[in-house]
Amino acid sequence: MTLNPIELLQLNYYESSRITQDTIQGAANRLKVQINSETVTYQGQVVTEVMIDRAVTLLQSEEAVRSYYYMATYPALATFLQGDNKIEIETESLAVDDPSIKEHLLQILSPKATETIALALDGETVDDLLHFGRQLNKAGIDFQEKVYADGKAILKSREDGLWQLLEELKTDKALEHQLQGLQLFREQIPIKVLNALPDTVFSDQRQQIIRALGHIVHYLSKENPTLALAIARYAVRIQGDPAYREKLSKVIQQLSLHSGGKKKSKEVGVSTIISAIVILVILGAGVYYFGGFDKNLLARDNDRKPSESYGSEGMEWGPEVDASHTRYLNLIWYERGAASADLSSGIVEKGSAPLIYCFPTVRSRGTMRKVTIVGDASHDALVFFFNGKDYIDQAFIPSKSRYLLERPMKGGSLSTMIIFGKDWDENASSPCGSPGYFTDNVHYGGFAAYATDPPYIEDVVTQDVLYLKKKRLMPSREKGEDEFFQLLEKYR
Repeated sequence: MTLNPIELLQLNYYESSRITQDTIQGAANRLKVQINSETVTYQGQVVTEVMIDRAVTLLQSEEAVRSYYYMATYPALATFLQGDNKIEIETESLAVDDPSIKEHLLQILSPKATETIALALDGETVDDLLHFGRQLNKAGIDFQEKVYADGKAILKSREDGLWQLLEELKTDKALEHQLQGLQLFREQIPIKVLNALPDTVFSDQRQQIIRALGHIVHYLSKENPTLALAIARYAVRIQGDPAYREKLSKVIQQLSLHSGGKKKSKEVGVSTIISAIVILVILGAGVYYFGGFDKNLLARDNDRKPSESYGSEGMEWGPEVDASHTRYLNLIWYERGAASADLSSGIVEKGSAPLIYCFPTVRSRGTMRKVTIVGDASHDALVFFFNGKDYIDQAFIPSKSRYLLERPMKGGSLSTMIIFGKDWDENASSPCGSPGYFTDNVHYGGFAAYATDPPYIEDVVTQDVLYLKKKRLMPSREKGEDEFFQLLEKYR
């Protein structure tokens, strides 16, 4: 039990200016008389004279009176300070002018912020960090800066480590081999944690980390272009200056050509290959550039013809997947969308396939069949359809809408993996780095989630109906984000 003496003595019903030492002692005496004649409880415990005397002791100074009175005024804030990391504090609770109360809040919130950031960096669990940031955003920027001061120091040490790594790379070639798996970056500067830090305080630091990574990419672009490409793809997933991120995406595509040893004709076009980054960072008086790239690579084949469906002796064939969807498959799934971010707007409508560059479908064959998909009552959904082992379609299905799936199917079976969510934001980044994703209430259902009615169609007839049912997705059958996409990748 955390004792608030103002609440125990019921002084929260007074105006704060009227609470004097005489008022406090009078309230204590009345409560002692009361507990001698009846049972009085506070936070589920029976009130004793020892508790009352302790309450009086805690209120010996005016600063203590104001502080405890403030906590009694904002009970959700008080609960949050006591360790409840899920509660939503009062909107105005951190808009405080009293210096003593502000100092009291800082003494509790500062170590809480540092611990939350450190735990997130150690385990990349970001839910508490996101919630903490939303609560602190109710305070002024100056107050937030003070709360996050130690947390910023942690991040600064990680940034300094990147600059030190750059210097070591120049003298120790063995480090390049150690970095091939990017495990160092995933441990020291995990992207989910960086992106979960509040923009109001950490946006500049995030940008400096991106620039430090950019310098490493710049150095390695000639020494080890394959490693430079991997690091650039990692850096572009960190939220930062959109213009810088766009330029970095262009470098990624050009490095892709160099590291793959591919040659392009002069007819290759603007949206599939890109020029080198223009400005990496202004350091001192010097402007550093990514160099060594062939500007003649700024072209694209605008004459590419779409693939056509065709039949063969009664066998229906699904459409050929555009080659531009498959050229990133040599990457791990969570880097594909970042490498192809320029190819998608992030905007969705019914039937859209926003993750097609991350998880392209296969060309299907069989008897042409139709299934009407009815959207969930409250959640939008991104559905991945499977015909046996074949991944045949991907579709965004808004709530309460109807989508006609029309594909050739061998044997006619149909199963699904589903992402339910709300508030799609075209500017959000998906788990695989592509533009656009749900920003609220995201839930992942694998093959055994039973989140459809029926759960599985064994034999699709000429035309069938499948209902999406988010309410059937039990917590025990829900998958984590990484687990879901690893499973999708396995069966893709």
